[in-house]
Amino acid sequence: MTAGRAALAGIKNCRCSAGHDEFSVGCGIFAALGRCSAIALHHGYAAATHRAADLLRALPRAIRVRIPLESSGETTIDNLHSLFLERKGEAKVLFDVERQGDFMVVMEAEGYNVIPDRNFIARVEQLCGRGSVRIIS
Repeated sequence: MTAGRAALAGIKNCRCSAGHDEFSVGCGIFAALGRCSAIALHHGYAAATHRAADLLRALPRAIRVRIPLESSGETTIDNLHSLFLERKGEAKVLFDVERQGDFMVVMEAEGYNVIPDRNFIARVEQLCGRGSVRIIS
């Protein structure tokens, strides 16, 4: 088990839904991520002018990150974990782990509060796909 997966073992709440049903599950869904194809992380940073502009706007207090199993790889969780450690902040994060047409698990992980500025969102979308970050509040 890698550092990222070990950290996500501390999942606080999980809900799984298939169709209209929701029920509580053990958070062993991350074991399924090991059987998917790999995805790369690009370590790009926004220009300093974008960072200044981000500070002028109110940042979100909560976000949801969709992790599609079909396009995520073994390193996706580890790379997300590293990114979240780099960008610690106040915003709460929920993870939507899904297999299209099969299931979706909503996970709330303790200790994964972040600074969800444009740079952070762009880096998550490089890992999980465009539109994978939704602002909740």
